[in-house]
Amino acid sequence: MASLAIPEVEEIEVVYGLEGAVEATSRYQRLAAAFTAKYGQAPEVYARAPGRVNLIGEHIDYEGYGVLPMAVRQDTIVAIRRGGDKLVVANLEAAVYPDIEFGTDPAQARR
Repeated sequence: MASLAIPEVEEIEVVYGLEGAVEATSRYQRLAAAFTAKYGQAPEVYARAPGRVNLIGEHIDYEGYGVLPMAVRQDTIVAIRRGGDKLVVANLEAAVYPDIEFGTDPAQARR
């Protein structure tokens, strides 16, 4: 199976445009500050997943029918740093979405 390159960008305007860059920068800064406060170190990298909705076809695509997904402005961003002996998934809204921890398996480390 061929692997696809993951796009990497250095400038937030490339992703959010000039109009959305100010708001997005604020979101990333808030995430970085919360991450640093919680873990004592800044994130190494951020990842983003754009939002989407299915205008039609939420479940009919399983049967081969057409679907009409479309992008929406909302997205999910995560801050990541390697290290430690567990994977911690945390949320800025910790009261609503508590942290979850998963053990790591050294046998799955990159070879």
